[in-house]
Amino acid sequence: MKAALPRRLLRIERHCSGPRRTRFIWQDEGEGEDVIAARKREMIARGVARPTDRFITIGWRAPNEGKG
Repeated sequence: MKAALPRRLLRIERHCSGPRRTRFIWQDEGEGEDVIAARKREMIARGVARPTDRFITIGWRAPNEGKG
């Protein structure tokens, strides 16, 4: 197989699949990666997100946390 064919197929796939969406997941204090992974799976199962979406975890950190 020529090298150009896989690149061409990749471009076609990107064009047909559309852009990746970014999804934000809130992480409460004390929640681990297992909770975040479960939320991702649940969002995908409900049809809110796709497996190809980009997931970003955000959370609150107190101003004095990590100092001292």
